[in-house]
Amino acid sequence: MDDDVTVRDMMSREYVGVSESDAVADVADVLCEDEATLAAVVRGSRPVGVVTAHDLLSHVSDDAASMTVGDVMREPEPTTAPDRSFLDALDLMSTQGTRRLLVTDDDELVGVLTADDAVTAATSLLQNGGAGVESDRQPIGADVGTEAAAAGSVSDDRARASANTNYSSQSVCESCGSLTRDLQNFNGQLICADCRDV
Repeated sequence: MDDDVTVRDMMSREYVGVSESDAVADVADVLCEDEATLAAVVRGSRPVGVVTAHDLLSHVSDDAASMTVGDVMREPEPTTAPDRSFLDALDLMSTQGTRRLLVTDDDELVGVLTADDAVTAATSLLQNGGAGVESDRQPIGADVGTEAAAAGSVSDDRARASANTNYSSQSVCESCGSLTRDLQNFNGQLICADCRDV
């Protein structure tokens, strides 16, 4: 990936936003409904804190009926600008020891970048051969089996299967060239179970 990929390209524009005066029980319902783990606490459009599902769970035994988000929220996650390099944002996430960044533009919350978004985005770019991807690995479903078949290491059936993009949940072992769903990283190579056992 090169520096042309920005946070704006990868961030999620959909997030749960709540205010400090919202009831804890109501926020818990919203998080469950949206299957979210984090709500950004905003004052107007400026983030002033966050509340996670874990934060809410820790107050279940307390008198949650009278508690507001302001009672349980914590400091906001680190922020980043939408035009910042995606790689710089990942570095910030790593150095700050967080799995998410709030994306702000002139103090206005415009999105959230999570570690899950980063993995999904990077995987999508690799699979689709998107711009900015620098890799000598071919995307999943690419015609990688034909060269191996010519070398005699893969049968013609496997070569045709790996060339078929309908097998997007499968990939090719970098050691033997077989098509499989179960690849694991071993000494920098993605290999199948048979090659791991050798």
